[in-house]
Amino acid sequence: MEITDKHIEQFLAAAHQTGERRLTRCSSGNLSWRIGEFALISATGSWLPELQAGQISICRVATGEITNGIHPSMESGFHLQILQNRSIALSKYLCHDDCLHEKETR
Repeated sequence: MEITDKHIEQFLAAAHQTGERRLTRCSSGNLSWRIGEFALISATGSWLPELQAGQISICRVATGEITNGIHPSMESGFHLQILQNRSIALSKYLCHDDCLHEKETR
């Protein structure tokens, strides 16, 4: 499956909601979302409430290979392990959200 602009927009919206809902403080917390064999992961040092498209790393779930040159969160290994079995992870506050996955598969 190819990563599209719509995927990026949905990921950014989810990241920004963490700030609106006060789920993170400062740069704490990272977000990841599995899309097929790839994962979107917030970049190291990024702040979810202010995340921009240039701060989203695209990695292969199986190997961790970075495919777009943007370094993921330092916890990316943790995220990738979870994403081998789940569609989304938010660390510091870990969740599994079928809503994004269901929207994608409809």
